[in-house]
Amino acid sequence: MSRYASLSLSTGERSNCHRDVHNDRESWNLVAPISDFRHGEIWSAASPGKEIRDTPAGLMAGTLYSVADGPVRFRADAWHVVEPAKGARRALVAYTPRHLGRLTGEDRAFLLELEFPLRAAYASGRRDQPHAASASLHDVEDVHWQWIEFE
Repeated sequence: MSRYASLSLSTGERSNCHRDVHNDRESWNLVAPISDFRHGEIWSAASPGKEIRDTPAGLMAGTLYSVADGPVRFRADAWHVVEPAKGARRALVAYTPRHLGRLTGEDRAFLLELEFPLRAAYASGRRDQPHAASASLHDVEDVHWQWIEFE
């Protein structure tokens, strides 16, 4: 089972080639379709393949993953791109941002209370130090939380 600390709703039909450099380096992304569409695959250079794409690092070989057929899990630190889709491509994206260790102890406790399954290193605050400019999660109002586990 994979664990994630954040969820977002992707409503775009394509993306430029990029790496998710603000995600935790030890985590993966999971993208699950929530609408009917065709194509809209994710190309990733993390897995060897025959599909060639032009990336900011030059031409690279990679693999296409069909999100329209079901959830796709891939390394977010590798170059990847969302291919054009036919139809309204809506997907739920699960990921873990980096620097969760910068949360205050109060904010970590709040996330654990909401049943976010933080990895042990983040739950205990062993990674990074609190960032002086970070806002408190308690400042967010009218947010309804629900934990979803992906297997």
